[in-house]
Order: sequence, then structure tokens, then C-alpha cells
Amino acid sequence: MSGYCYTQLTDVFQEQNGVYRFDRTDKLDVDRVRAAQQRPAAIETRLGRDRSR
Repeated sequence: MSGYCYTQLTDVFQEQNGVYRFDRTDKLDVDRVRAAQQRPAAIETRLGRDRSR
């Protein structure tokens, strides 16, 4: 089982853990994050299925 949760996408006064800064500029390479999230999970690939046997 795996998962993730975004509680906030942008920084706020009290916390600075968003994907975007307070002024809404990128903190990281958004395209790289998108590519990682669109890949199939290991369990969804042939390699993942072969390992679970």
C-alpha cells in the first residue's frame, strides 16, 4: 500500500512546506514531479508482479 497527501500546495505564513512559494513561484521542477507521479507504481509493472510471487 502506498499513497501521498498534499495538505497545501503553496507556502503560508506559518508553514513553508508547499510545492510553491508564498508568491506562487515554483520551488522545484514541477515537470519532474508530474513525470514521477504519472509513472506506474512498481506493483503495476511486470517487474513488480514478478517479485510478488
